[in-house]
Amino acid sequence: MSANQKTPENEYKNLKDSKFKYDAKFYLAKQYENGLGLSKNYSDFKDDKRTFEFYSHLYTSIPKYKSFARNSLIKCYKLGIGVEMDEEQAYKLENEALRYDRR
Repeated sequence: MSANQKTPENEYKNLKDSKFKYDAKFYLAKQYENGLGLSKNYSDFKDDKRTFEFYSHLYTSIPKYKSFARNSLIKCYKLGIGVEMDEEQAYKLENEALRYDRR
């Protein structure tokens, strides 16, 4: 894939500091997770490592998406999506979600 090819990630990079940049990152993470993109063969676009990286960034940096990203990271840790399976880390995030939801 060339740097100039029109892909969701290249489009994301072109947003610079747009107010929509983090919304785009959210949708791009979902595309990576599900293998959806501009390719006719969805498996060509599926990238577990990038999925995990995007969810991690959203979780740590973007309050608007923290809850969604936390739930997605739990799934990543439980199923080994882009990261080694880690039930302990998934459990910690689940407990954090429970504490947060009680507020």
